[in-house]
Amino acid sequence: MSDAPPRTDEKKPPRSEAQARKSRALAEAVVTTFIDRLIAEANQRGGALTMRDLAQLSDEFRAKTDALSKVFEQTLEESSHVQKVIRWQTINRPPFDRLIVKRFETLFPRHGEAIGEGRISRRMLPGFFLAVNIMLGADVVKTFQDKCQEVVDRLKADNNGDIDWNLVDADPRAQRIILDAQMQMVTHFSDLRTRKAWFLRIINDQLAPTALDGPDVGWEMTPDMFEIFLRRLFSDLIDATDSVEGRLKEMTEYGADKLEAAVAFLHQLRELSEDEPV
Repeated sequence: MSDAPPRTDEKKPPRSEAQARKSRALAEAVVTTFIDRLIAEANQRGGALTMRDLAQLSDEFRAKTDALSKVFEQTLEESSHVQKVIRWQTINRPPFDRLIVKRFETLFPRHGEAIGEGRISRRMLPGFFLAVNIMLGADVVKTFQDKCQEVVDRLKADNNGDIDWNLVDADPRAQRIILDAQMQMVTHFSDLRTRKAWFLRIINDQLAPTALDGPDVGWEMTPDMFEIFLRRLFSDLIDATDSVEGRLKEMTEYGADKLEAAVAFLHQLRELSEDEPV
């Protein structure tokens, strides 16, 4: 065995343009979330933050470091395999992931079908899950995962171990969990146009690889398609706040702040549709 010290003059292989773009998207996503949190906290405290406020926020962000690190590690690991074809439809994803994707899965083309107008590619799923983790936080997502798993386990026990995902989706307990998640996510959409650009950047910079001759080669999420996707993603919330009675019920269960955020989001979504028809 040689006693020679390891060489330090060897150059690391240059990062690809795709890797650089993904890294930048991750950094921008974290910075944007950090700034949004500071602004929200300052608004609640009359427009200014004290040193004590900043110290508390610092502790909050440190507490999320490990959780976010795991999200980034998973994303970067997936990005390192850009030459592999990921068949997302066959991945055994956790129940919460499957149920929230079920809100917009009808927008996916059938296997082998070309992506026509009004369709989106499954390639958007890595970026979507990353955005959800950043908005909700890994701990909150884990709580939703555990609750959904409990629903699945109970239904499997009632059906001799078999599971029908349509049955799971129709279960009131599962529907409530998804609505809870939507009510938490909607608080991040106080400025819909800004969040739309943020979401699109993450989705398009984290697209799953596909076969060179695949029907979705070159596909990216467009602003118009994102609006259609967003309405499907928040479909439970839209249904729950579709009437005065519904709004009053949600105010009782979720509190005035979240209800106000939900109503403001839906108002912005309608305005967006009027300004930029899809």
